[in-house]
Amino acid sequence: MKKQKRNLLATLANKNYVNQAKQLFSSVYFNAGWKGDYMLLSHEIPEKDLGWFRKKGILVKKCKPFIKNNIGNYPALVLDKFYLFTSEFKKWKNIVYLDADLIVRGSLDELVKVKDFSAVKDIHESPISINFKENEKKELKELKKRHNIEKTGFNSGVFAFNSNTINRKLQNNVKKIIKKYCNIANGDQPLFNLVFYDKVNFLPPIFNVYIPNYSSVYLKIVKRKEPAIIHLCSSDKPWNQSSPLYKEWKSNFDKAETINLSHQLIEKKAIRKSEIHSFDDYLKTLKEEIIKNKTLAELYKKGDYKNYRKLLLKYIIKEGPLFWKREIFYYFASFFPKKAKEDIKKLLNQTKQ
Repeated sequence: MKKQKRNLLATLANKNYVNQAKQLFSSVYFNAGWKGDYMLLSHEIPEKDLGWFRKKGILVKKCKPFIKNNIGNYPALVLDKFYLFTSEFKKWKNIVYLDADLIVRGSLDELVKVKDFSAVKDIHESPISINFKENEKKELKELKKRHNIEKTGFNSGVFAFNSNTINRKLQNNVKKIIKKYCNIANGDQPLFNLVFYDKVNFLPPIFNVYIPNYSSVYLKIVKRKEPAIIHLCSSDKPWNQSSPLYKEWKSNFDKAETINLSHQLIEKKAIRKSEIHSFDDYLKTLKEEIIKNKTLAELYKKGDYKNYRKLLLKYIIKEGPLFWKREIFYYFASFFPKKAKEDIKKLLNQTKQ
């Protein structure tokens, strides 16, 4: 009788993300009840730190860098995710990858049912083009001839695929895309979008809920029970004590010491289709608020404080100051010089601790 293949869940870390990987595996173990294998894709992590994972029964794969230099604003190690598409991973049935800045809250059973490469649409259904360097005009022009990079892209922080996806053609395409476009890419995400340009199956948002900031609208989402995976893509990561999610992250991290992969936990309930659809509908109702937040964030980031204040006042008059109480702080902070704004933000974070 042929032995049934197990499923694999993997994350990626370097020496600075060891604790983050522990939290991730802990939240997967206790909150999702993952029954398959666990693997750490290790990028130059000292052997003394890898011992913890091995003792827990977590597989470790040491990854050599694909390239030497950073890839835009990201370190080269983000490309290590592509190791999951090498032939050695065909020994597993389905493979699920999760970034280490995630918090898993519920079952991931739906992710092991996929047959093709699957991921969630990028935040605000943004186009692939936003993750390429705009100043590289010559290379971008050539890229646009081959691909429509204005189509909606997917986020590469969570993806799942059946190992039947792995073949020589795919592996050659990965090498080709990295070699050709890594110099104009900002991170691994645009390269993943090119590799799986016409092959991606979009997953429901509940499996990768992005939190780019802690404005009122995103805090509403965080407080709900449905999200299976919360993805903190802001600079205020959940392991920072100023984060509203710090207590949840710290609880998962502390429990990591009690992971016992030889002990099967009580099986977690799979997320029902009705819950997936309900959460989809909920996000649609928040879409207008999310767009407002995105617009304000972009104006503030660009330093266009005049239009930021003008637009925020418009929203406050229409919806009331309580709804925009967090943004009001940034309204007043926008009048201060850049250095003063940074000092105020630090002071604000300290008072939250």
